[in-house]
Amino acid sequence: MAITETLKISSVELVNQTSLQITFVAGWYQEDIPLLTSLVLSLLKDHYLIETTQGADREYTRFKWQDDYFILNFECYSESCWIENETKTNTPLLNLIKQYIETP
Repeated sequence: MAITETLKISSVELVNQTSLQITFVAGWYQEDIPLLTSLVLSLLKDHYLIETTQGADREYTRFKWQDDYFILNFECYSESCWIENETKTNTPLLNLIKQYIETP
């Protein structure tokens, strides 16, 4: 994916009160994940990157934001992207992340 107008988030949806499903305007490939990760995390000021783990068809980035831990997941074959709280309990912060991502 080249850096173009299509490198945008098209929607963010809270799913089952446990994760935020992120959809991008254009399709993407595994090699686009670092750029997409930068895009998403750039919208969350003062985040702290902990680690990035790459698998065969899935990558995730752990980060700290607002004194809590989150995971930004990418699954390549389905072009899925989602953020979840590491403890799967902090829905208020997921809602706040949703607001930041929807209104950059």
